[in-house]
Amino acid sequence: MRRERLVLSAASVFLVVALTFSGCRSSQDTIYSQALPEDSPSSTAEDSPASQDKELSGELTILSVYEFSNLERIAEEFETLHPNVKLNVEVGITSSADLGMAEPWEQFMEQLTTELMSGEGPDILVDPGVFTPKQYQQSGVAYDLREWMDADPDFHLEEYYENILQAYEVDGDQYTLPANFWVSVLYLNKELCDAAGVSCSAWDTVDYTEILDIWRAAENQGLLAQDFTLEFMDQKGPSSLFFDAEFPCFVDVKAGTCSFDSPEFIQYLKDTKSIPSNRTLSQGVVTMSGSAIMGDFSRSNQEENHSLLLYDMLSLDSLVSLSEIPENCVGPLILSSREGEVSFSTSLSFVVPTSCSHPELAWEFLKFCVAPVETPAFYSFYHPEGSVDIVQGGFPVAKENLLSYGELYGKAYQVMGGSMTIPDDFDPASMDSPFPDGFFTQLESVVSHYRFAIDSLGRVGEIYTPILQQYYDTDTLSAEECARQLQEKVGIWLQE
Repeated sequence: MRRERLVLSAASVFLVVALTFSGCRSSQDTIYSQALPEDSPSSTAEDSPASQDKELSGELTILSVYEFSNLERIAEEFETLHPNVKLNVEVGITSSADLGMAEPWEQFMEQLTTELMSGEGPDILVDPGVFTPKQYQQSGVAYDLREWMDADPDFHLEEYYENILQAYEVDGDQYTLPANFWVSVLYLNKELCDAAGVSCSAWDTVDYTEILDIWRAAENQGLLAQDFTLEFMDQKGPSSLFFDAEFPCFVDVKAGTCSFDSPEFIQYLKDTKSIPSNRTLSQGVVTMSGSAIMGDFSRSNQEENHSLLLYDMLSLDSLVSLSEIPENCVGPLILSSREGEVSFSTSLSFVVPTSCSHPELAWEFLKFCVAPVETPAFYSFYHPEGSVDIVQGGFPVAKENLLSYGELYGKAYQVMGGSMTIPDDFDPASMDSPFPDGFFTQLESVVSHYRFAIDSLGRVGEIYTPILQQYYDTDTLSAEECARQLQEKVGIWLQE
């Protein structure tokens, strides 16, 4: 389920539009199996994709559904390091009025599917979920990047969070390379947790049934304000609040199976429909995020209990805030499915279609976007000579970058305060770490639990969204009938 983010204010309010669609297949094309030319010089351990020693040349077109400023910046930095390379970033949906609207998205996806199947796609695609991993494998419209990884002596899989990469694998093949990922965390209202006799420690996992038990206990004790909604600011509504976490329990896009007609899913539908909320599925999803949002959640519950939970999209920008959890909040916690699955999303994941004119150059750019960086940079504020900022606030897929960029971002936000400017004499090497000992070791342990990529669902959302809307918004389907329709229609699509 693709989730695109539009910055709406300085308080870091994101509009998240969850849209996924169905795919198609054809015979397998020949896969480009050698990532680098045979006479390509080998690199030393000190050589990074940011090195200016590589004489790269050529022109590539990168296609994205929506405009991402970080993609533009990354492309510009790659061009600066390689003057003979030209990267043209094209945007599929340019009108702000069409942002998140179903019809323009569907038109774009249909056109893109046709182009990919006919071999007329872009050189690099910022993957919008046009295919699932299995459908990429069956259709032959994209290169298997795992072959490139294995053939490249400069790419070492152990340097990356393999669980993040494996979320896009199917039978050992990998057609999608995530350049970043986003970690969602929960904070709970401590008063309501205490009233329910629930005690949680930082980074514990919780599932939707545990959260609903806390709400019901608080309701029975008369502890809720009259305008109470389960989630702070009523961001997602009952149809979306826990869906991403529970979805892995009932659909396996790699195996092509689903179990929506199970008693567990029917119970999930009944449980979530009762959630106190004023938001409908047709209204979409709004996700509040940023360093100030936790304080807003805390203050809103000081006199009356207006909400139980805050759902926050954690990024490198807000890591420092984790050391200052308000007294009336519990967290951060990780939302998991009842089976223990933990999901993540990405804003930049790349596919190289077989229509790519320069596969070797495309691979060099992909490596540039993910590989360990010797000296990190911070947006446009802090750029030591030769350094780049490939993460733009998102969690990097290279383990080394999580520590180096995390430390830099923490120090930058420490000196910026609310000014969003870094002093000219900013020297992170002379500063103490703003994080407690063991912080990044703990964070790496948390990251290792992520197994399911929401972005790998392909276009299945085109099927389940109208059915769920009937159930949650119009009340014209029973839970049993909703589950039956999902099982029938998604099951057929998975086998196409």
